[in-house]
Amino acid sequence: DRLPTRDSLVSPRSYCPSCKCTLPNFELVPILSYLWLRGRCRTCGASIPLRIVLVETVTALLFTAVYSRFGLTLEFLVLSAAVALLIVVAVIDVEHGLILNRIVLPSLAVLLVLAPFWPQMDVSRPFLGSSGMVASMANTLAAGGGAFLIFLGIGLAYPRGMGKGDVKLAGLVGLLVGFPEVLVALWGAVVSGGVVAVSLLVLRK
Repeated sequence: DRLPTRDSLVSPRSYCPSCKCTLPNFELVPILSYLWLRGRCRTCGASIPLRIVLVETVTALLFTAVYSRFGLTLEFLVLSAAVALLIVVAVIDVEHGLILNRIVLPSLAVLLVLAPFWPQMDVSRPFLGSSGMVASMANTLAAGGGAFLIFLGIGLAYPRGMGKGDVKLAGLVGLLVGFPEVLVALWGAVVSGGVVAVSLLVLRK
């Protein structure tokens, strides 16, 4: 809600957009507060957007899926952060048609720092040493750079069909998942994006 309008993420505290009343902590519990309030502001009775509880629910389910796969490990923390990041990107893109530099560029920087250490995230693996870190960095850079260049080519060939944000996001996904997983990720992104686009056309939105 705040990133597209360039509002601060820290101040002011969460408030009702209708009556501007500051929300107490017990109204900020994901999912449960929405259910307890029956989807309405306690002060003015205005409807709370259903999108809020849907995003909270999807996020919780995906966090649970990551935990069931990796347990409470460093991988779980990193991948949960990635899940949260991609949900924010997706929701803002659907609602505003924007993939914000304020999200993508800092994330690219963080992933570049983490790139040499991906093999070490799995505590069950032995330490791979400098050779493993170099290989991890090379794989990550190749996947991120390759995805960026492919989408850049599409964007240059058909500017109306591919925004600059999509190009940068492709590079981010490459840095996150590496090669060959980036091929699966980008193919899935293209297919799912097509499904969303067709759905919007059918609904005339």
